[in-house]
Amino acid sequence: MLAASGCLRAILTILESVSTQPQLYVVLEPALLPICESMLAGDGDDVFEEVIEIISYLTYFSPAITEAQWKMWPLMCQCLEKWSLEYFENILLPMDNFISRSADFFLLGRDFNYLDSCHKIASLILKSEDLEDADRIAAPKLLECILQNCKGRVDQYVEPFMKLAIHKLANCERSYLADLLIQVVMNCAYYNPRLCLRLLSQDLESAQFVFQQWFKMLQKVNRRGKKKHFK
Repeated sequence: MLAASGCLRAILTILESVSTQPQLYVVLEPALLPICESMLAGDGDDVFEEVIEIISYLTYFSPAITEAQWKMWPLMCQCLEKWSLEYFENILLPMDNFISRSADFFLLGRDFNYLDSCHKIASLILKSEDLEDADRIAAPKLLECILQNCKGRVDQYVEPFMKLAIHKLANCERSYLADLLIQVVMNCAYYNPRLCLRLLSQDLESAQFVFQQWFKMLQKVNRRGKKKHFK
């Protein structure tokens, strides 16, 4: 495994060195994706970060996201569900690339329901009792990515996304996570103000809680008089 890790680090060095020549990623992809697939589906726990980094390079610098690259998404989800929740911040990088660069394919979900898998992963992370708040930060970032890149196309997920954020906000300890959770609600308002406010009005207690928390956070400052939230 030590030798495998060394090989993957060498591959990453190559990928970084040719990042200004995206046409080379097309040539490298057929050699690299089978390695990533093998590691994600098998015993690649010890080189998981390197594999995710390779996928991040491919999904960011390739001229376009390919269907072969999309096959990595279900494998990453399987790893998250089985053992790798603490690595979700690493996995968020390629997921963000997939959504922001290929929103149509993401929403189409021809062979896999990518949108539903995001909701499941975010739920798993925000509701888990085994994770620290520091390990949850990537979950609201994923929801934000969807709302900003799929405007007008994910109406059915606005309510579950907001409920997840509001539920966790009630017992959130880290101020930075609280910022991100409030921003999920604000992104819902940016996505569709009328829909967001209509959903909030169905539960006035939650709506009151969200706006009270939001305005309190806007006013909070640290000892030096600088903003404590929304930096």
